[in-house]
Amino acid sequence: MIMDSKQKEAILKYWQKNGPSLLDYRLRKIYGLDDHSDWNEFRRMLVDYLGGIIEVDTLVKSRMSQPFTADCGGYDFEFKVKDYELTNDNTIEHESDLYMIDDIFCVIDPSGTATLFDGIEYTLFDLQHLTPAELQKKYGGNFVRDNHDLDEIFYELLDCIKETLYKEITQKYGVEIGGEVYIEEGKRQDFQSGLNENIGKIKKIMFT
Repeated sequence: MIMDSKQKEAILKYWQKNGPSLLDYRLRKIYGLDDHSDWNEFRRMLVDYLGGIIEVDTLVKSRMSQPFTADCGGYDFEFKVKDYELTNDNTIEHESDLYMIDDIFCVIDPSGTATLFDGIEYTLFDLQHLTPAELQKKYGGNFVRDNHDLDEIFYELLDCIKETLYKEITQKYGVEIGGEVYIEEGKRQDFQSGLNENIGKIKKIMFT
């Protein structure tokens, strides 16, 4: 299903009143759009509304220069994006005017926490540096039994970062979060100054 002119006009009016963003599922239903509506057309429409990809690049850089707060699935932590690439969306053929954020490198505040299925709140620092046996001795929990459990926590952290970036970047600026996300432990003082000097850049964008 492709948006017709009346639907586009209604969405533009909504953006003018409430600010631009990719509408959530509830609002898409109100405007007669369903899960099979042309998501890519929606993304393209938002980028155009914001002034084109060069303007979107400026907006994304501004947001990426500040910390993000991730709060999902028992995880609560701050992270900073230190580097990324804004490029053409290479997951879609013959669509040179759709864009994605790729090769995202993040540092995580080690004082963040994870409340696991045993109901115990662990610091990310301890999950990074203690063995399962040391974690059980310190916290008394029984969820982290081996390195496989620690690997699962690592991938859940990645998913939480992607979910946060989707809300803060994709929904607001129309560029997908794609490709790889890399994380490493940051230093607490890195998160006390607020802004960070990221070196995000446009790469391989084709203008047609």
